[in-house]
Amino acid sequence: MRSARTWPALAAALTGATAGSFVDLRSPQPTAEVARGSEEAFGRGFHRRQIAQPSTPVRWLRPESRFRFRRLPPGPAGLEVRLRQHASPVDVTANGRLLGRIEPGTTAARYELGEFAGGELEVSLSTEGTRQRGGRVLGARLERVRVKHCPPRLPSLRVVLAFAALGSATAWAATAAGVAPLAAATAGSAMPILAALALLPCGLLRSPYAERLGLELLAGLLLAVAFARACATLSPGAGPWAFAALLSALLVQGVAATSPMLVTSDAAFHANNVMRVASGEILLTSGTPHDPPFRVPYGSFFYALLVPFQRAGLDTLPLVRWGAAVSGVLASALLFLWLARESARLAGLAVVVLQLLPETFRYYSSGALSTVVGQSLTEVFFAWWAGTAPGGVAAGAAVLAAGGLTHLSALIVLTLLGAALLPASRSAPPDRLRARAFALGLAAAALYYVHYLDLIVGQLPRLLEGGAQGTGIAGPPLWRAFVVQGQDVFAGWGAPALLLAWLGRPRPAQGSLDRALAAFWTAGVVLFAIAVLTPLEVRYVHALTLPVAVASAHGLLALWARGRLGAAAAGLLLGLQGWLAFDFIAYALLERYRP
Repeated sequence: MRSARTWPALAAALTGATAGSFVDLRSPQPTAEVARGSEEAFGRGFHRRQIAQPSTPVRWLRPESRFRFRRLPPGPAGLEVRLRQHASPVDVTANGRLLGRIEPGTTAARYELGEFAGGELEVSLSTEGTRQRGGRVLGARLERVRVKHCPPRLPSLRVVLAFAALGSATAWAATAAGVAPLAAATAGSAMPILAALALLPCGLLRSPYAERLGLELLAGLLLAVAFARACATLSPGAGPWAFAALLSALLVQGVAATSPMLVTSDAAFHANNVMRVASGEILLTSGTPHDPPFRVPYGSFFYALLVPFQRAGLDTLPLVRWGAAVSGVLASALLFLWLARESARLAGLAVVVLQLLPETFRYYSSGALSTVVGQSLTEVFFAWWAGTAPGGVAAGAAVLAAGGLTHLSALIVLTLLGAALLPASRSAPPDRLRARAFALGLAAAALYYVHYLDLIVGQLPRLLEGGAQGTGIAGPPLWRAFVVQGQDVFAGWGAPALLLAWLGRPRPAQGSLDRALAAFWTAGVVLFAIAVLTPLEVRYVHALTLPVAVASAHGLLALWARGRLGAAAAGLLLGLQGWLAFDFIAYALLERYRP
């Protein structure tokens, strides 16, 4: 028994040591570069990132900014600093020693640091700056701060041991959750490999983010183990599936969604909305990318939740990112608990597949964070309705109202979803309970949106413009709209998930869960029609990630039940879907919004 617990940890530690050696020896020169989105991992003292057209990130420094480099190999090292548009001289210091001054009009400077043995370097950039309207003081427009060090001859023992410890800790956590030894060894080996891949670009291994990533992964392991053991007490045998479900959600919607390498276009918009709500401005609006743009009502519930944290002194930009991430992870955990009543295996697979749908990460990658929160509340509302309706009318109404008050598209989805679910239920008392919750939740949301009645009515005639505006596709408008929606479906879900979802499609005659899922699909058909016929952005591809994930899990189980050939097909499709998710997340972290 002890060997069954020990050998997975030893195997994972060996893999982790290998991954640590590789990333330490092969890591590129550490570079805080705005064009690559890596400056946030190394530095502080910035203004918020801006996205200039076409897709070019811009970052202005404050008068005082610092860049920290860690785990640098011993030997001679040099420093390169590239700045633009500084109106006053910029002093460059390294570990408190003045290296030189970059005068206005000079864009690049290089300095020799001499023999470097400490492994730690802090670079400071100081200037008087220029005060703008509104009180903002601009230092210089940052391009790059790079340390050029000697290639390490041998891997750092500190790095090797850290990666070995991460692999061993993952294997031990998986074993504690009840995962079989071979699967625990696989999970323990995969974790340090993923960490190495995350820290390889731009030499992130030598940034402070490396420590933050390690702490996030260890915290995620503790949460996954605690969740798995709690689920195992409720349902024997559920532990391993609960561990896999929550850990996958933490990796995708927690760690990846809050990475400093994630360059987004809209996150600052939500951070500003938190400030607006904190100042008492509750009724928000937003413009759409149409020509001319629509002015649409914007819910403020998500921002109101974050106001106490903002008043406590937390920076609103990471606050909105972490707020969305927490909502996504919690929704995945609740989804598992709901589905585990049917089958822990089904629940685990459904939550894992949910993380592997590119659409799940899409709105994190663009920064549309209120959409993420609205979707999380939609998932919670559906689980409440299709489950035992815990908390009664008050709980259901509160979740629906919260979702509707977070984003207008979530309100549209929840309205159609509730309307489709009402006739799908067949037991009388719960029907009345759910109907009351549905009515009360909609009424609460309506009290907010009624303030926008004039704005909405004034733009209703524009709904006849159709859904093909700005597509750039030739042909009749209806055809163009169909093509765009088809592209969104395949890009958002992936062909493997679509095939699995068809194999595991709901069959209403089999029970209440299938009836509820079929109702969700019915609402999705209506949402699709709205997206084709009107310019409303109802984001149904995102809304339907839940039924797609559950149907795909059913499809995987159906294939596995068909013997070795079916199990091989299931593994192949799951692997292909995993590659699609990995490819999209890598694109979002390393390429999106880059020149």
